[in-house]
Amino acid sequence: MKYEIKNRFTGAIKFTAEIKCDENASTAIKLGLAVMWAIEAGANLASANLTGANLTSANLTYADLTSANLTYANLTRADLTYANLAYANLTDQWIIQGPTRSDGYQFLLMRLTDSTEPMIQAGCRYFTVPVAIEHWTVTRGSTPLGDESIAIVNHLVELARIRGLK
Repeated sequence: MKYEIKNRFTGAIKFTAEIKCDENASTAIKLGLAVMWAIEAGANLASANLTGANLTSANLTYADLTSANLTYANLTRADLTYANLAYANLTDQWIIQGPTRSDGYQFLLMRLTDSTEPMIQAGCRYFTVPVAIEHWTVTRGSTPLGDESIAIVNHLVELARIRGLK
């Protein structure tokens, strides 16, 4: 079926995706499938209205989501490595993009709709802050990568505090 993604500001159609799903599927599912189709097709998602999209575990690596409306979008376990989220509207959700560790892992601190507390994402890892620190202490204790990982996590937590995020 065809599904249109519109500009969040003008309402103009940005692109029409060809998705495979039941006509009765929820808007969140259809929109999520359309976004994944757009990424594969190289479509520009900047300023797209993605309100309520189900993007659970979506690969959004390098996606341009500048000024996209992601209000109530489910980004749980979505890969946002190198995604451009500048000016994206996340409402109650938030994401702080952190540094890239020396071995290429990009760190994010986020609080999404289904999170009871902020989560650290680094590559395929998805931890609460205490579990992240414990993980890198146990697996990389006193190594440069371990020290770097813990420093990045502490930096992200401090940024969240300064910004008044909970």
